[in-house]
Amino acid sequence: MDGIRVNVILPGAVRGERFEQGMIRFAEQARITVEEAFSTYLSRQAISRLVEPEEIADMILFLAQ
Repeated sequence: MDGIRVNVILPGAVRGERFEQGMIRFAEQARITVEEAFSTYLSRQAISRLVEPEEIADMILFLAQ
């Protein structure tokens, strides 16, 4: 062993403008409401909700200690 530790953060869908714009485009292409697009996407996520950017920051701080 070389004493190397590796951590990874894989948050899934993160709440933010980029994700929301993607959902709007998906809804338009699928001819469904934005709410239906969010519901469909989130139903396929393990945690069934969007991750808040602050949650990722908290994980990074925890791992950096």
